[in-house]
Amino acid sequence: MTDVFGIDSQLGGVFKGTSFAVTLGSVNSTLAGALVQSIQVAYSRSITRVWELGSLNQFYIQGRTEGQGSLQQIVGPAGIVSALLTGMSDICTASGQTMSLSAANNACAGAAGTAVMLDAPVATNFTLGSTVQGFLVDTGLSFTYVSMRQ
Repeated sequence: MTDVFGIDSQLGGVFKGTSFAVTLGSVNSTLAGALVQSIQVAYSRSITRVWELGSLNQFYIQGRTEGQGSLQQIVGPAGIVSALLTGMSDICTASGQTMSLSAANNACAGAAGTAVMLDAPVATNFTLGSTVQGFLVDTGLSFTYVSMRQ
């Protein structure tokens, strides 16, 4: 059906984004109650490309992997910010640490969700800020991790 802008579109499906959870192993609970504005994780590996002289052949050489993440939240109830920071700040306990990110696809058709595990996350940066207009105190936590798995 054509809309007022002359664009044809139709509804391709419906899902609800209401079931997302972050769990940090050492805190031993979900971060339920955290007023999270955004969370981002990235996992990458280096690939070196080499070319064979005298031919068209190319080769990939796989390097090491690296994970980075960040979490932005509004300071909220129950000391969640301090629990998260405490749980991720000690580099000596990072090897036993796991962070789980899971999302259920609350689809009307009942589709499955997804989950990933981040191994050995450790905090690398913590920020604290405020805006006068909104009277909100927000924090940012950056972290690195060793590997991502499903």
